[in-house]
Amino acid sequence: MFNSKKIAGFILSLAFLVTLTTIAQTTPYPEQNPQEPQEIHVEVSDAEFEKFATAFQHVRALTMGAQQEMAEVVQKEGLEIQRFNEIHTAFLNPEVEVTTTPEEKHKHQNILKEIETIQVDIQKDMEDKIQEQGLTLQRFEQIAMKLETDPELQEKLRTHFQD
Repeated sequence: MFNSKKIAGFILSLAFLVTLTTIAQTTPYPEQNPQEPQEIHVEVSDAEFEKFATAFQHVRALTMGAQQEMAEVVQKEGLEIQRFNEIHTAFLNPEVEVTTTPEEKHKHQNILKEIETIQVDIQKDMEDKIQEQGLTLQRFEQIAMKLETDPELQEKLRTHFQD
């Protein structure tokens, strides 16, 4: 059996990483109070930033590939992505009501199984790419969290990718 919340978290993580690539706007996580942004106190040397930026670029490419692969799974199963998202939102949140046919429920379950496989593979690939740059997964996540709230670091990453 698979953990649908874990899959949802993975999908949200993918969306987060892709969103970071645009770095246009920072949105607090739902568990944070928007009036009290949490400051992330992490020092990042120039050498470590270079490692992070290279790992980030690899992770971004893997994420985009995984998103495409997941979209193909949804379409292959015969659902539109928007419809899958509606069904999945209701699946994760019992307060959301969506009328589904037994066929749609079956398709949804099949898609989740395939997405779980993609998730396992992509997570391993991401960890490998991060470690290849000499960073631990924990350190990469710390810097990524700082990136969310640090306009200077955002600009530095934006400039890095423009060069």
